[in-house]
Amino acid sequence: MDFDPDPDPDSDFGENPIMRIAVSEETPFHQHVRYLKSFAFRGLQLLAPNFSLVAISGAVLLCFFLMRFFWPCYLSAAVIGTAAVYVGAPFARPFLSGLRREAPPREARSAAAVAAAPEAREAGPAAPAAMPDAVAREGARSAPPPPVRDARPAEAEETMPALLGIFLAQPKERPGWGVTRQQTAVFTPDGARLREIPAGTLLEFRGVRASSKGQMIECLLVQTDSLSPPRLVSGADVLLFTGSHKRLSARQRADLQAYYELNGRILRRKNELLQIAGAKNPHFAAYREAHAKLMGNIDRARELAARRDRLTDFEKMQAENHLRELKVSEARLRAEYDAIHARFREWKARHAEELPDPEKDPSVTAWRREMGERRASIAGLAY
Repeated sequence: MDFDPDPDPDSDFGENPIMRIAVSEETPFHQHVRYLKSFAFRGLQLLAPNFSLVAISGAVLLCFFLMRFFWPCYLSAAVIGTAAVYVGAPFARPFLSGLRREAPPREARSAAAVAAAPEAREAGPAAPAAMPDAVAREGARSAPPPPVRDARPAEAEETMPALLGIFLAQPKERPGWGVTRQQTAVFTPDGARLREIPAGTLLEFRGVRASSKGQMIECLLVQTDSLSPPRLVSGADVLLFTGSHKRLSARQRADLQAYYELNGRILRRKNELLQIAGAKNPHFAAYREAHAKLMGNIDRARELAARRDRLTDFEKMQAENHLRELKVSEARLRAEYDAIHARFREWKARHAEELPDPEKDPSVTAWRREMGERRASIAGLAY
């Protein structure tokens, strides 16, 4: 046997990878890479026929990951979904405006068909020797009557106000129109009082102005066949909506105006009953006087604070001193008001059975019932 002075280590140890790593002249890094590659290839050969096993194992690992990080995943999905709905919902309004609420088809039988039904049951089978004209008459009588059309086709095709983009305007949305919820005063743009308008008056929104008496709505009053010049009404007496009132049907506009006209009646009737109850209270005059003094002091302080920034330094110093005096007087007036108010409420509680209850007044109950009948056609606009 010949001796080979430079043997090949791969030829001596065959396919044993461990021994090949031990004697090979390759670097340790390359030896381990080749060793792991052979095992990975063998593992793929074993798992290839069992692909379902691999899929199940991956699903189990995914479930384990989700359970391991359940709360982070859950909270992230909730936050992202809520933000997507909040941001994307306003963009969906134009696509919903074309949807209509279709009334279900209704078919009514005529009175002749209703009367003929008992006759047909009593007559039994037809006679075998019927004449042709008699057969024609019998066929005409037994033919189904034509369907009776709906007497109010316009109402069947009315669209809900929300699908027309009409809903109560939120603080950051620009309104398009509004309606007075109670009787209110009308002013010119320069502040001159004109008259009072009833509840249920429609108006077209133009802007908002600040005044000493609160927020004022600049608008055009909707008259019978035209619009009024620019006017101002109190924002507390008006409900503002988006869109345009012209997109409502004639019946919806009539129901809307009637609804808020009834609301104005209820508020006016309640005020009358409260005045009647107050006249019987011996503390009512003092209570009303104390309330007027307190509110007058608050209004003067608000007006002076609004003018303070436009004054000169000397005038501003005088205004600061006056505001401090008003603040002290407000504390005194409020204490007097609270004391008189407590006596007023104490007498009212002792004589509750003698005073009229506005909520149980027959007129108020009847008007509320009528408001409920009109609420269906103006869903989303009745408040």
